[in-house]
Formats: sequence, structure tokens, C-alpha cells
Amino acid sequence: MSVPFDDTRAFDQTTWISPDEYLAREAASPTRHEYIDGLVYAMVLVAQARRHVSHHIPTPDGGWTVQDVAGDGVVVLNSVAAEITLADIYHEV
Repeated sequence: MSVPFDDTRAFDQTTWISPDEYLAREAASPTRHEYIDGLVYAMVLVAQARRHVSHHIPTPDGGWTVQDVAGDGVVVLNSVAAEITLADIYHEV
């Protein structure tokens, strides 16, 4: 599932950016994003067969951690100061 990314601290969704600028900003961003035709989208993996989301988060040492959320959980997206319940993600699915 991809949703438009609107975090002005890292990316400005209304302005096209070059691939080089995207890569530089992505390296410093607290979460992963997709780059499609100059636009940037936040990236969260959502299972289709059950209520389950995997949120990939970079660690300060350059590694990765995965936040798995299932059942009635809440996905916390710190980079955009937002929370969304799995019930909302899976609404009418």
C-alpha cells in the first residue's frame, strides 16, 4: 500500500525532485519511500490475506528494524506524525 508522502521535513510532495535528490533525502529519512516519476510516496507493506502490516524503519547504525502490527493494532508513522488503525487500513476489504 502506498499513500502520498507529505512530510515537508523530508520531501515536498507538490514538487518534482530528481532521482539524485530523492536518494540523498531517502538516506536521511526515518522511513522508506517509493519514487515514481519524480514524486515520493511513503511505503508500508500490507498483507491481503489477514490484518498484518510490516513497517520498515531504519536504525541509527544504518540497519533496519521491522515493526509488525497485526489484529486490532495501530501503525505508528513517526515521520508524518500519524497513527492509523488496522481497522482503518482494512476498512471494506
